[in-house]
Amino acid sequence: MAIFLFLLFLMPAATSGQESVTVYPGDDVTLPCQAADYPIGVVEWSRADLEKEYVLLYRDGRLDPTHQHPDFKDRVELVDRELKGGDVSLILKGVNSLEAGIYECRVVPAHSNRLFLDNKPIRTIRLQVTGF
Repeated sequence: MAIFLFLLFLMPAATSGQESVTVYPGDDVTLPCQAADYPIGVVEWSRADLEKEYVLLYRDGRLDPTHQHPDFKDRVELVDRELKGGDVSLILKGVNSLEAGIYECRVVPAHSNRLFLDNKPIRTIRLQVTGF
């Protein structure tokens, strides 16, 4: 598992296309996302099928659980909450088969007046859960 996560970090960040990540149920997984704009004001990880709820929202220097989908509460975090070097990768703990899907990473630079929901994702990842 450690080798898999190491290789995942070595992959270059893509701004288009879709990356696939395959894990087993119960694994922890890191979904990589590298922001071009720094300093960062808002980070949103979402999945389209969750509608108005999100996987993770970071703003005002902290995680905001207000509209977080209940399945992800206390199970997701950013690799680095200080967002050093623009790293906004997501750690998802104890993956289960229901969490397979397409995850999107969005970022709004600090001091921006853009709404983060209007931004196109800077990274899209298809999470596949196998072996169940």
